[in-house]
Amino acid sequence: MRPSVRDRTDEPVAGAHRATCSEQAYRLLAALHTLGKHHACISAKKVGPAMNWDRIKGNWHQVSGKVQAQWGKLTDSDLQVVAGHRDQLAGKIQERYGIAKDAAEAQLDEWQRKATDAWFDKPKTPR
Repeated sequence: MRPSVRDRTDEPVAGAHRATCSEQAYRLLAALHTLGKHHACISAKKVGPAMNWDRIKGNWHQVSGKVQAQWGKLTDSDLQVVAGHRDQLAGKIQERYGIAKDAAEAQLDEWQRKATDAWFDKPKTPR
């Protein structure tokens, strides 16, 4: 019988959670090594929450320049096809750079964490 997720004291659930976290950490480290970065480059400071992807998608015309600056091999046509869809963007990164899906997702996660309000035009206030 599978243990309930609610039962936080149950060791199999805690063990499964640790395995999932370890797997995610391993994928991130593998992606960093693919990019030529090493463990020493990983900062210990806490990273804030990633920007909501819906906001990125809703402002895709403004953000697409940031995407192309990060992944220069993506063409204007690629960005038009993606049209703000995260899964399609990850697929295009994977295709253009010849990397694994996990590595493309890790790069996209890191880029999304760097997204700030400054990337978007400020609404004009009426005078």
